[in-house]
This record gives sequence, C-alpha cells and structure tokens, in this order.
Amino acid sequence: MLTGDDKTKMVARLKRIEGQVAGIKRMVESETYCVDVLHQFSAVQGALAKAAQGILSAHLESCVTSAFLEGDDQERQAKLQELVDVFGRFGRVMGK
Repeated sequence: MLTGDDKTKMVARLKRIEGQVAGIKRMVESETYCVDVLHQFSAVQGALAKAAQGILSAHLESCVTSAFLEGDDQERQAKLQELVDVFGRFGRVMGK
C-alpha cells in the first residue's frame, strides 16, 4: 500500500497521465495527424506501465513481505498465488 510521500507522488503521476489522456481526446477531436496521436498513446502506455510498476513494488514491499514475515503457511501460499496471477495479468497488459 502506498503511503505518505509515495502516495503523493503516485497521485501526481496519475494526474499527469489523466492530462495526457485528455490531450489525446483533444487531438482526436481536432483531427490531429494519426501518427502524432499514436505517439501520445505510446507515451501514455509507458507512463501507465511505470505507475503499475510502482504499485506492484509497493505491494511487494508491504503486503507480500508482511504475509511472509507474520503470516501462516496458508496466507503465504495465497500471496504467492496472487503474485502469479498479477504477474500473468501484468505481462498481458504490457504486451508480453
């Protein structure tokens, strides 16, 4: 879970992404050259990937670490399965 300064930075990052997406919408509405719009899509995808990595990192550092240090075998096994699922989904989102 993100807290404190990390949370503030993530919210700011997401607001920038929100602005980029709004910019793409304006580009489409104003019939901007398609390749230029696609470049902006690529930038947003990269920004989203970095944001997702930040969330994943925070999850590993807090929730998963806590489960392994303080949890029982069942909780550890559940966190491992959760990670397998997340990495599977995350890989598909990233086009891998």
